[in-house]
Amino acid sequence: KGELLMSIKVSVCCTTYNHERYLERCLDSLVCQKTNFKYEILVFEDCSTDSTKEILRKYVEKYPDLIVPLYQEENRYSKDIHVCENFVFPLVRGKYVALCEGDDYWTDPQKLQRQIDFLETHPEYSFCCHRFNILKDKEQLFIHEYGYKLYVPEQDLIIDEEVYFKAWVTQWLTTVVRTDLFVEVCNLTKNTFNRCLDVYIYFLLLQHGNGISLNQSMGIYRWTNQGASIGRTDFQH
Repeated sequence: KGELLMSIKVSVCCTTYNHERYLERCLDSLVCQKTNFKYEILVFEDCSTDSTKEILRKYVEKYPDLIVPLYQEENRYSKDIHVCENFVFPLVRGKYVALCEGDDYWTDPQKLQRQIDFLETHPEYSFCCHRFNILKDKEQLFIHEYGYKLYVPEQDLIIDEEVYFKAWVTQWLTTVVRTDLFVEVCNLTKNTFNRCLDVYIYFLLLQHGNGISLNQSMGIYRWTNQGASIGRTDFQH
């Protein structure tokens, strides 16, 4: 029983590449989570050409029991390899997977606890996410997340296929999924393009049950000049 209580419940999967300006903010937000369970942080460092690797090493030294670095000798993403499916998920030990890319960050130290509490008591839901804000990095301007008009004050948003096709309401940094389901779904997407992978994955998750978006803003999704989402303000259509 004692061993079970000490087992890892959540594996936070973080991918990073040339994020020297952002990674410290990201990792600080991951290591400060206040939980009644044990979690780990797997950081996939995709052979950055800046000081990202050195920053990660500093955090590994400071949090050796929390952060697991996955250093690469060559850039995997440029070869159109699905890095999480091939290099990260096989090492996951948690019952749940949480996601956050290295230029995004969380803003609530209770984020993981709130989402795990929900999923533990609502097994019929396929994933749990939450509200977030978008930071336009160049202008240092915060704007609403996509689909924010769908939210009703003090109510969580149930994500079914109707909502999915109406507005894009989430991002990786908000998402927690049961590991076995996530791996099963990701195995079905290995022949898709990296840049639209999330579109397929969320749709496939919805075939196993609705998702939920908690009506609390607990993260920041950063738009940078390198991002694929620059110039997009809302996905409602």
